[in-house]
Amino acid sequence: MNRAAIGMIGLVVLGTLGFGCSNPVESDRVLVPGILEGFNEEYPQVSLVLDGTTLTVGVVSYGDGCRAKGELRVTDIAASHRITVEVFDWEDSHGPCPAILNSFEHSTTIQVVEDGAWTIVIAGHDEAEEPVQFEYNIEVGT
Repeated sequence: MNRAAIGMIGLVVLGTLGFGCSNPVESDRVLVPGILEGFNEEYPQVSLVLDGTTLTVGVVSYGDGCRAKGELRVTDIAASHRITVEVFDWEDSHGPCPAILNSFEHSTTIQVVEDGAWTIVIAGHDEAEEPVQFEYNIEVGT
């Protein structure tokens, strides 16, 4: 075997070692409830900004090196004037997790369809993977 062939084999092996664990296949990622930052103080990092009938909701979740920002799911129940915002993040089940702490800022905009008192529920998990939720009251159009 010549030097060029040995060099190419070495590059392929190094490339596999260097990138194999950090680039898991898509099927190794699962969407899991997000861990709400600040849940343990009973004041999660949530922002609610109401401009007329437009409500912007911001929520911060966090996780180790195996987690990445996911999505928010919004359920609007107009009959009871209740909006639930559930926080989800991606979790990688492939290989060891880097020992780092990441914060993920989620945001969504909701059109509130009726005037009056509304309850906004922010739902996620705590560090023990137990469900937690926090309720906020807003007044629309009054």
